[in-house]
Amino acid sequence: MVPAGTVLDEVVFPIDQAVDVDLDLSHTDASFYYEILDNVVDLDLGLTARLFDGQASLIGSATQEQVDVDAVVPLVYGRAGVDMPFTGLSASVSGNWINVNEFRLIDWSAELNYDFSIAPSLEAGLSFGYRSMLIEIDSGDELQSDAEFDGFYAGLRLVF
Repeated sequence: MVPAGTVLDEVVFPIDQAVDVDLDLSHTDASFYYEILDNVVDLDLGLTARLFDGQASLIGSATQEQVDVDAVVPLVYGRAGVDMPFTGLSASVSGNWINVNEFRLIDWSAELNYDFSIAPSLEAGLSFGYRSMLIEIDSGDELQSDAEFDGFYAGLRLVF
C-alpha cells in the first residue's frame, strides 16, 4: 500500500482511496572488472552497467496508472571470495553500489558454493546464498521511493 494522495505520471490517486503497488524491476547486468587476486583468495573490482526494463503500477479502486522503468544505471562493482583447496568449497561476497545526488542503489550478495564432477565432461555446482537490494530515491516533490528486496536463494550450475 502507498500513502493516499499519491501521484504517478500526473495521475492523482485520491486521499480516500486505497492504492496497491505492482513493481517490476527486471534488469540485466554487464560487469567489467579487473581480477586483482586469483588464487585461494579472489578479489575483483570494476564497473557494472545495470539495464532496468520493468514497470511500476498503482492500482486504486477508481484509478490505475502504469509507467515504464527503463534506465541504464552505472554502478561500482566488487567481489571478494575464498576457495578451500581440494574440497570444492568456496565462499564469496559481491556487490554493486551507487550514491549520486538523490539516488542510492546497494545490491549485495553472500554465497557458499560446492563444485563437483558428475562425469569426465560434466561439472556441477550448488550455491546457497543471501541477496539484498536497496533503492532509495528522493528528488523532492517529484519522486520519492524507498524499496528493499532481500532473501535467501539456492542454485544449481551445470558445465559441459
